[in-house]
Amino acid sequence: TFQLRGNQKHAYAHHLFIEQSFQYTKEGGQLFFLVPADLFSSPEAQNLHQLISTQGRLEAVFQLPEALFKNKSAAKALIILRKDTQMTLPKKDVLLAQVPTLSNRKGMELFFEKVRRWK
Repeated sequence: TFQLRGNQKHAYAHHLFIEQSFQYTKEGGQLFFLVPADLFSSPEAQNLHQLISTQGRLEAVFQLPEALFKNKSAAKALIILRKDTQMTLPKKDVLLAQVPTLSNRKGMELFFEKVRRWK
């Protein structure tokens, strides 16, 4: 019953979780996910993009610092989605941001300023 079940009997768990989360979220609700940093570059990413565009919209992607993770392949990102199947909510620009390391004070100030302007 999953729309994102995959083309070769293989389904990405993250995609399925996002799909089901849209089913249980009220119209206008926001969804927050901690996902692999390469989520949107997987072989099935096009199907995920299509699902998001029919169920709502991508609002923000925060790429977390690689230094937080043991290796680059474990890197994560925080994504924010909004359910809006009727496309009635006003659109705003998608925020794409690289979160600096916490020891980079100037970088953190610039990051939070970028978030404030977006909000």
